[in-house]
Amino acid sequence: MHSSLGPRGIDVSGEYAYMLWEDGIYPDGLHIIDIDPPEDAHTINCIELDENRIAIQVSGGYAYVSGYNYLPNGALHIIDINPPDDAHILCDVQLPYFTLNLEVNDNIACLANEYGGLRIIKLW
Repeated sequence: MHSSLGPRGIDVSGEYAYMLWEDGIYPDGLHIIDIDPPEDAHTINCIELDENRIAIQVSGGYAYVSGYNYLPNGALHIIDINPPDDAHILCDVQLPYFTLNLEVNDNIACLANEYGGLRIIKLW
């Protein structure tokens, strides 16, 4: 299933914007953009993701990215973003339903899952 084109989700932390992109032309995945100064914003890294990602939150040196791969399944990618120019996928958590949104607080990820309601994952 191919979704709408372009940006899917964004979060900002410090001097960086973390944007999910999907269009099948430009590299799909997590784009890390140096936004300082704003007039010279530029992409410094892209972590390609072969699945449809729609939600992101940055917290504590990690980007938490979720969405769906092949309906109805989903996944939570945990991406080490410290330092941003060497970001990489740390691990994946497979989910029985795709995620519409997520929030991370302390060591807990709360995911709003289609058909599955609230999924709570202890991170560390």
